[in-house]
This record gives sequence, C-alpha cells and structure tokens, in this order.
Amino acid sequence: MNGLISLLLLSQTYQVVGGEVAYWTRVKSGFGLIAHTVTAVNRDVTGEVTLQKGRVQGTLYIPVVRFQSSNTQRDKDVAEILEYQKYPYILAQVLAPLDTLAPPETIDATLTLRVKEEEHSFQVPVWIEQRQDTVVARVEFSTRYTEVGLEPPYVKGIGFLGRAVSQAQDTLVLKGTLKFKEVVP
Repeated sequence: MNGLISLLLLSQTYQVVGGEVAYWTRVKSGFGLIAHTVTAVNRDVTGEVTLQKGRVQGTLYIPVVRFQSSNTQRDKDVAEILEYQKYPYILAQVLAPLDTLAPPETIDATLTLRVKEEEHSFQVPVWIEQRQDTVVARVEFSTRYTEVGLEPPYVKGIGFLGRAVSQAQDTLVLKGTLKFKEVVP
C-alpha cells in the first residue's frame, strides 16, 4: 500500500535519503560600505518523520560542522559559535496536521529548532510532493539571529581604532529541500 495513500490508516515512517539545508545572511564589510551575501550548505542531514492519524511529526539532525561556504575559516568560526563540541547537531523538530496529500501541497508546520540548549519555534509553510517512491519537502523562512538565541557574528580585523570591519545583519534565512523514502519493516 502506498505510504501516503494509507496515511490515515497506518503509521508510516520516512527517512531522509538526500537533499540539503542552507542558511544565508548579508554581511557588511569595509565599515559598512560593502555588502555581500554569505551562503552555507549542509548535505549531511539525517532523521525521519512519521505520518500517522492525520499529522506528520519527526526530528532532523543537522551536523553543525558540515555547513560549507566559500570560506573554510568562516565555517570553523560558525561551528565554534554554535559550540559544536558540546552541541554537535542543530535539531529540527517538525509537527503539522496532514489529513490528505494531493501532491504538491503546502502545509503549515511548527518547526522547532534547538540551537545549543535553547528551543525556538516557528510557524512555517512546508511544500510537499510525492515523486514515485520518494517524498520531497521544501521549506524556506526568514528569522533573526536573536530569535534563535545568537548574536549576529562579526569578523574582527585591522580596522579604524580596532573596530570590527565585517558585521552580519540580523536577518538569517534558513531553507531546505529534503528527500524521504518510506522505511519498510
């Protein structure tokens, strides 16, 4: 029986089998005169979701040290800011009602991110589509560093009177596209 068709009758578990999550932010350099976008991608997400009784819920594990941008030192700095040795994963917990699925469909989900020891919940739209034997889910939303318990990072450098020469704006955009396959017992 197709997992999505039997959604209301049985419990179906789907495991992440591919995709990526990413963040991007704007950074101002040169005393705020030059702005550029920083993007980092992580393709090592693991986890699973369960579809049962008209809802979907699950947990995804996003390894902190696996975000890759065009600057390896920045990637190391981000891992340090997120205290990767103590908290190796950002946990993303998903919960949403899902009575029927007529692909593609957008559902309103509660996404709870655990960054370090703090949990932060957001209401986000999640686009879902079944493609043959996989389910694809996409999410993108904008938040602030401070809404996930972080300060906007800055890069210290040789600047005027020792001031920071590069500062991230407080906007942080998170997005992901993940592929899931049904776990067959």
